[in-house]
Amino acid sequence: MKYASIINGLGTQTFCRQDILLDILKENPDFNKNTLQKLLTRLIEQQQITRVGKDLYVVVNKNNVKPIYEYKQTNNLLLEITRFLLAEFPLADFLVWETRQLNEFVNHQIAHNTIVVETENMLMDSFFNKLQEKYSAIIFEPSIEEYQRYSNNNSIIIERLSSRYPKNKKQPHGLSLEKITVDLLANRLIKAFINEDDYTSIIENIFTKYQINETKLFSYARTRQVERKLHNLIKSQTAIKLYTDKENKQYA
Repeated sequence: MKYASIINGLGTQTFCRQDILLDILKENPDFNKNTLQKLLTRLIEQQQITRVGKDLYVVVNKNNVKPIYEYKQTNNLLLEITRFLLAEFPLADFLVWETRQLNEFVNHQIAHNTIVVETENMLMDSFFNKLQEKYSAIIFEPSIEEYQRYSNNNSIIIERLSSRYPKNKKQPHGLSLEKITVDLLANRLIKAFINEDDYTSIIENIFTKYQINETKLFSYARTRQVERKLHNLIKSQTAIKLYTDKENKQYA
């Protein structure tokens, strides 16, 4: 069965599994419903449709063909720390990232690079102690003032990893763009190296360049208690079209 006409018939609006299933059944009443997930996976891999939220898809066109975010790590220290922590804490949940990776999205480039290690609250002390055995410039959950006073280029900061954060499928120990976007508003330390006036352009750049799962984005924003603030910022200060506006209609 060819699905081109069905996909084209979906237009530019978002659709769910039930929507595409009903259209398929109109063309082929004998379609096996149990194969729908395999079909959706294949259509995503073929870049005919893309997922924009939980059970929410849109037909791919020239305006929404965007890659999944993956940071090209070139800092040997960053890679070394990640490998070291994987060897020491193979079962731990943690992220390792550097502030200069945000330069792709900001207007005022971050020259002073910092490596941030985020892990669960109960492991922060263990991570700090183990890293201190190997590296010298390590700061434990600093305030903005402490960061500005004591950090040097490539200093290592230990931070608490928030629960239920959106993960980067390509880099399990790296940042996802959904997390970056929310943390602009929720992470107090980000104010130490990014000007708040840049937040709007950063978020627009993120949405313009890469695929964003809006359901994961707003779910994490809810966890960090900035869901309303993020939604209002996007709607009032950017030209971003949110596919999940129906889900977020309470903020309209």
